Amino acid sequence: MQKNILVIENNEKHLNDAKAEARVRKDMVLVDFATTYETAEKLINSKDYDRIISYIFFPFDDKKHKKSPDGWNYFASNKCFLLLKEFGIIHGAKNVIEAASLWIDGFEMHPTGVMVIEMALKLKIPIVLCADIHRRVFSTEPVKKFAEHKGVEVTDSCEAEYR
Repeated sequence: MQKNILVIENNEKHLNDAKAEARVRKDMVLVDFATTYETAEKLINSKDYDRIISYIFFPFDDKKHKKSPDGWNYFASNKCFLLLKEFGIIHGAKNVIEAASLWIDGFEMHPTGVMVIEMALKLKIPIVLCADIHRRVFSTEPVKKFAEHKGVEVTDSCEAEYR
């Protein structure tokens, strides 16, 4: 039986790699792709998924911004900060505020993947987060701790398995 998987990724190279892998495994998986939170949310609310594979830092929407990364959103930035801040206060991840300083002000993309974690857990959909942790060690650390506390695996690449 085929598994329904949602892949959330906005990097064109990683997205093409995931699509190529999905074609190879087409007998085992049916894969939908989203590049923004808005699209992912619509798909999740309209279809039953067996698994979600999500990048951590991706756009909330398709809107263009003059000073912030395209897809950066004040609501998403604030929601991500509040989720991580509450976790950090409870569990001693003291660098949440420092790590958030760039994306809370719109200089970097917010870790929209934490919002996907909350949605997936609420709907009981298994989720794996992936990121270039080696490239963004400081900004991914609070997200990684948050995810692990929630029982969500975080992998250092978007080569999460389609099983």
